[in-house]
Amino acid sequence: MFFNFVKEIFKRFLIIILAPLYEFEVIWSLIPVYLTWFITDILAERKGVDPTSAVQNGFTALWIGMDWMHQLTRKGISSIELSSMPYFVFPIFMILWGCIAIYAGLWRKWYMGFIARIREVSYAQIVLTPIIYKLVPLDFLSIISVIVFFPLMYGVMEAINRIADKFFEKMELWGEEEW
Repeated sequence: MFFNFVKEIFKRFLIIILAPLYEFEVIWSLIPVYLTWFITDILAERKGVDPTSAVQNGFTALWIGMDWMHQLTRKGISSIELSSMPYFVFPIFMILWGCIAIYAGLWRKWYMGFIARIREVSYAQIVLTPIIYKLVPLDFLSIISVIVFFPLMYGVMEAINRIADKFFEKMELWGEEEW
């Protein structure tokens, strides 16, 4: 029974990650998120979040939250059903997250590195967008799979960063002349 549940969590996570491939509008909006995540995580945030990155990441979260709100309301406010109300928690959360991250970056708050890191912001965008676009159901299994796989994705990116650090250290030793 436990292994079946684990298998279902894994399958749902794969569906969440792969669902945008079947919807052009969603993959079109997520390609920049993936690219920004990898480039920023590896190049700009290797040693932590600086105020500029915090503001940029906050703006990204704010923008995606507004996009999700637009997606949910583009048929008009009058057509919103009571069953759609739980979906509005995510855009509101993302908009608030973005505003707090921008504030933290502008005023160099101590929690800036915790709340405004590209890894967390991008992960939330990537896994919640298929749910907001209703490609994947908003249910217990989806929420659990998003939560369970966050540490795994975080660890994978941390491993990639450590490999990148060794590469960049080697580049610094070689100097610019040899490149």
